[in-house]
Amino acid sequence: MVLQLCLACAPVDGKWNFGTWAMDVIAVPIIFGFFVFWKVFKSTKEGGWVRLAEMDLVTGRKDNWAKAHAEEQAERASWGSWQRIVHYFC
Repeated sequence: MVLQLCLACAPVDGKWNFGTWAMDVIAVPIIFGFFVFWKVFKSTKEGGWVRLAEMDLVTGRKDNWAKAHAEEQAERASWGSWQRIVHYFC
């Protein structure tokens, strides 16, 4: 939707007129409407809303950041020079 508004204000061909601007801005609520329709009528198992009771808030969470940081530093100490170079640039 944000990109649609950007295209409305600064068209690709560089020729701005009110008619094309109005048509592009009218598309924003239509896009939003399709999004809401998808979220409301799609079942939760196929990409709709996820219920709070079904959310997994534990997997991948690091409870002890200091311990995780120390483990990461120990792993980096065993790296070779090429791994350090790759990590520096990436």
